[in-house]
Amino acid sequence: MWVPDLQVDQQTSVFLMTLTFVPQLLDSEWINEQFKNILEIALLRLAQTYQLNPRKLFLDDVLYRNALLARNNGTVRGIHNRKVVTVKISGSRLESSHMLIWTRLRHANVVPVYGMCTIARYDFLGQYDGVGLVSPFVENTNVINFLKANAAADRQSFILDVALGMSYLHENEVVHGRIHGQNILITSTDPPRACLVDFGLGAVVPVGTRAAHFLAPEFGVLGSQCPGTKAGDVYAFSTASYEILTKPEHLEKEWSPWLDPFKPDDSGLDDSTWELLLDSWQEDPDKRPRACQVVERLEEMKKLKKLRVDQLEMSLNTILKDPKHYKQLLSCPEADAQEVLDAFQLLLDTNQLEDRVQLIAAMRRLSERTGLYPRRFLLKDPLKRENNPVASGGFADIYKVNVDVLGDEVCVKAKNGNLNEYLERNPEVNRILLVLDTAAGVDYLHKNDIVHGDLKGSLKKNVFIDSSGRACLGDFGLSSVTDPQIINWTSQSIEASTGGTIRWQAPELLRDVDKIHNSKESDVFAWASICYEAFTGRLPFYEIKHLMTLMAALLNGKTPTRPRIDDPAWSEHGLNDRIWDLMEDCWKSGPLERPKMVDIISVLKQENQVDSRPSGDWEGRVSMRYRIAQGHNPNLTKELSSLWDRLGVLLSRIVPRALERD
Repeated sequence: MWVPDLQVDQQTSVFLMTLTFVPQLLDSEWINEQFKNILEIALLRLAQTYQLNPRKLFLDDVLYRNALLARNNGTVRGIHNRKVVTVKISGSRLESSHMLIWTRLRHANVVPVYGMCTIARYDFLGQYDGVGLVSPFVENTNVINFLKANAAADRQSFILDVALGMSYLHENEVVHGRIHGQNILITSTDPPRACLVDFGLGAVVPVGTRAAHFLAPEFGVLGSQCPGTKAGDVYAFSTASYEILTKPEHLEKEWSPWLDPFKPDDSGLDDSTWELLLDSWQEDPDKRPRACQVVERLEEMKKLKKLRVDQLEMSLNTILKDPKHYKQLLSCPEADAQEVLDAFQLLLDTNQLEDRVQLIAAMRRLSERTGLYPRRFLLKDPLKRENNPVASGGFADIYKVNVDVLGDEVCVKAKNGNLNEYLERNPEVNRILLVLDTAAGVDYLHKNDIVHGDLKGSLKKNVFIDSSGRACLGDFGLSSVTDPQIINWTSQSIEASTGGTIRWQAPELLRDVDKIHNSKESDVFAWASICYEAFTGRLPFYEIKHLMTLMAALLNGKTPTRPRIDDPAWSEHGLNDRIWDLMEDCWKSGPLERPKMVDIISVLKQENQVDSRPSGDWEGRVSMRYRIAQGHNPNLTKELSSLWDRLGVLLSRIVPRALERD
C-alpha cells in the first residue's frame, strides 16, 4: 500500500492532529479498511515526527495516585468513569508518541487502551508533560504470578493466546518488542485468558541473567536497545512459552536457547511443543516460523489433544455405564486401584472432565472396597491445631486448624460462625437471601447425586456464614452419593443410612429405620425446617419437649406451628404467605409430593431480593485449589501433560475390551 510522505510544518501537524473528524473516521464503519490504514499510518508519522497525539485520545477525568512516586515505565492505579484502571507512565519525552499504536488495536488477546492522560514528569531539563496510557485494570496480574497460585491452569491455552495476540500485531505491522512473562496478563474471566501488554515501546527485556533468553541472537551487542522485529518477537515468544510451561528457575541458568536448548525433565513440554520452540529459537531469523504459522501449529496440537481426550472420555463413559466393565474396574488390584483413584482425583481437581458425578461415584465404591483414598487428600504441611474443639458431634470433635501453604496462612472456616449465632448478632440481615443460599447448596449436592442427610441450623449447627455474609452447608457426616446408574452388585446401600436429628427428620425416616434411608426428598423436608429457624428464630416443633411426643407428631403428619400474625418473622424477617406455602409443600408427608430444590430456588428468586454481597469465600472450588497449592505433585505441569496418556494405559490394562471396542 502506498502512503504519502508527510512533509508538513509543526503548525500544520497540530491542526491535523486536533481535527476531531480524523479519529472519528477511524472509528466509523462506512469507510473501507484500506483508507483507514492510510489515515492510521499518516497519524502515526505525524505523531513520531512532532511528538504529538490526537487530542481526542486524551482523557480528562482520570484520577490516579501520585505519579511522581512511580518509576519511568512504571504503572499506577487510577479511576476512570468509575472503573479501576491502570495508568502506564511514559519513561521519556519520545516514547509517548508510540502509544498511538496501542490505542488503535482491538483483539481478545491484546489488552485494550481507553486513551491517554497527561502526567507531570521531571528530568534534568525540568518539568514536562508526560503521557500515561490508560488501560483496564487486570486483577490477576502477569502469567508468572498467576501460575504460582494456579499451578493446574491450562498453560497450553495461555501460549496459544499469546501466539494469537502476537499474530494479530504482526498482521497490523506492529512489532511487540518485548514479549516475556511480565508482559503477559491473565484476565479474571472464566476460563482465564492471556493477553499481551506493553507493545510498540521498544525491545526492552527483563534485567538480569534471564534477559539473554528473550533476546534473539541477531541483535548481538545492541542488547536491550535493539529495534524490534517480527522474527525477534517469535524468538521471545518461544522463551516466554518455555517460561510458562516449565519452572521459572530454569531461566535463571546460563544457557542459550538457540545454541544450547535445555529441556528439563520436570516440564510439561511434549515433543510437538518442544519442536515448535526449537524452530522458533533458530539462529537464522528467516528460518523461524511466522506468527501465523505458530498459531496454526498450536491449534493443530490443541485439536489432536482434544481428539485424544474425547476418545478416552468415551471409553471412560463406556466403562462406567456397562455393568461388566464397571465390575472389572472396581475389582482391579490394589496397586491399580490406587493409581485409578489418584488419576480420577487429579481429573476432578484440575477440572479436566465435564461429567463429574459418575466419576465421584466410582471413586467412592473403589475406595470402600479397597480402603484406599486419593493420595492428594493427605495434607503434607504440619497442622497447627488449637487446643479446644470448636464443636462436637456424633462422629468426631471439630478443631480449628491453620495450615501454611506457599507462605500464606490458610484456614478454611466460617468467619461469621453458624446461622443462629449470625442472626443473633445481625437481626436485620436479609433472611430470604440466606435461605436461598442454603437452597442453592442443597441443589448443588443433589445435582451431583449427593444427599446431605443431616441438615439443621441449631444443635449440631450445619449451616455456616462466611465473611461475605453467605450461608454455606457443612457437616457431611451422613451424606452419600446416590447414583441410579451405579450397579448394586454388593450389599452396600447406595443411599445414606438414616440419621440426623428428629426435629428436622422427614416422617418416612421414622417409620422403618432398617429400610428407609435419607433421600433428596428428606433433605427438602429438613431444608424447610432450616427456613423455619431462620425466619422465626425458634426450633421446629419448639413447643414439643418430649421425644416420643415429637415422633408421634411427625408420624401423624404434623408440621411446625405457623407463627402468629404479630410475630417478627412476618413484619421484620421477610417471611410471607408465598414462602410459608412453599415450606408447607416441603413438609408434605409423601416424599414424592415435595418440590425439587430447583423449583424451590425458582420460587425464592421471584421475591426479587437485591444481593449486594461480595463473592463467597469458598467459591471456585477452593478445596481443589488448596490441594494443588499443597504441592502433592511437585511436577504438576508434567503430570497434567501426560495424565490422559497414563490413564489410557491404566484403563486398557484393567478393562482392555472396553477400550478395544471404542
